[in-house]
Amino acid sequence: MPLPHMLENVRRRPGMYLRRVDFDVAVAFVHGFHVATNGGLLVGFREWLIVRLNDGNNLDWSELLSRIDQSERVGDPSAATEEARVAFLFSTLDEFLAERERPTGMRSIFVRYEDWLRAQDWYGPGSPQWLPRSKE
Repeated sequence: MPLPHMLENVRRRPGMYLRRVDFDVAVAFVHGFHVATNGGLLVGFREWLIVRLNDGNNLDWSELLSRIDQSERVGDPSAATEEARVAFLFSTLDEFLAERERPTGMRSIFVRYEDWLRAQDWYGPGSPQWLPRSKE
């Protein structure tokens, strides 16, 4: 699934839709769109970002995305303009939605996240929301 039409419009012309072309303003816009779609837009996005970053299980998706953006710009911190950060938000969201829409996309995202969780030394039977593996 490509970005929904409205988000694609914002991606192409952020200055027409956002008061300021700023990462935090764009995050608020996407979050509002998510709420307006009854929470459907970002299902699995946080988990997908955690696996991509290999960290941050205690963070919101926007902070995870910001950290991924920073880590990918290590060689060129001057490229981290607000416009570039907004573009990164929309391109990453587009990449996620494309993966999620594959036939086993959603399941794959959550299985990778579960595998990631189980690989963490802090995650175990005493962890909140721990689920033992079912016997096959």
